[in-house]
Amino acid sequence: MSALSSSSSFADVVAAYEDNASWEEDGDLAKAKAFITACRFLLRYAQRSAKRGQGTAAEQEFNYDAVRAEMAQARAYVAEQESGTTSNPNVIHADWQGIRV
Repeated sequence: MSALSSSSSFADVVAAYEDNASWEEDGDLAKAKAFITACRFLLRYAQRSAKRGQGTAAEQEFNYDAVRAEMAQARAYVAEQESGTTSNPNVIHADWQGIRV
């Protein structure tokens, strides 16, 4: 269950975004999912401020195109991890084709 909810403040959302931004470095699926949720919340704040024509200074500090791109990267990671088809170029798989027993 997500730590963020409808009662979360903008500061809570920013904290979740920053706390989970290391999902890639940590290789942490749960952090990646929490990061995606925080990105969704940030993008919703952007939509609300655009509709009202005003926003807080904190909301204006984010590059929302960059947030969308980061969210896409995290989504791709989650999809890869959940499908079980991780592709790590540093892993060499054995080929037993030419082996006689």
